[in-house]
Amino acid sequence: MKKSSKTSEKNQISNNDIVIMAAFLLGGHKKSLDTEDIAMKAQEISPGRFSWRKYPEQINLKLVSLRLEFAANTKNNSSNKDQPHQIFVTGSTKTGWSLTTEGYEWAKKNKDVILNSNLTLDSGTKKSGSIDAVRRDRELTRIKNSDAWAYWISGEKNLIGKKQVDEVLRTDSYSTERIVDVKINRLKETFDEDNELKNFLNLIFKIKNKP
Repeated sequence: MKKSSKTSEKNQISNNDIVIMAAFLLGGHKKSLDTEDIAMKAQEISPGRFSWRKYPEQINLKLVSLRLEFAANTKNNSSNKDQPHQIFVTGSTKTGWSLTTEGYEWAKKNKDVILNSNLTLDSGTKKSGSIDAVRRDRELTRIKNSDAWAYWISGEKNLIGKKQVDEVLRTDSYSTERIVDVKINRLKETFDEDNELKNFLNLIFKIKNKP
């Protein structure tokens, strides 16, 4: 789908993209970088994106750190089980962050698009960058890396069994009914507005509750 409006342009460039680009501009392909330095550069690239909602003049370092961790661990195109594992950032808050070869190449390719975009966010847009949104992204990536999801998108949902369901729910045969209910309710709430995920999870819940 083609997107041409300024709002759509902002939505296409994720928080992950911003922190990777910030690391690139700071020379992260040649040296280790502190989270604070990346946060300051990210704020320059997209003013307001990583600010506290209540105190917009302050940068939310925890949010920047979470995005760096996400970029260091997630798989691109995670719904494709055959896609090579690409990590754009390595490191930690304690040791510092560096760009991988893949991250460096990605940043070079996308530099002009990101830096020539107007990425200043207003207060109504900042909600998407909350800690809850980061956690949702992590959970979505985890689910889409599961065997159950691979069967679902390939039209082989009949192959989803108890083992695959436990992987999605992070449960096992020792999990109490209460724990299972808590995990199910949490996923329902997290993905309540995503119809595709809701349909998938409804099947997962149905299989889990089979006697």
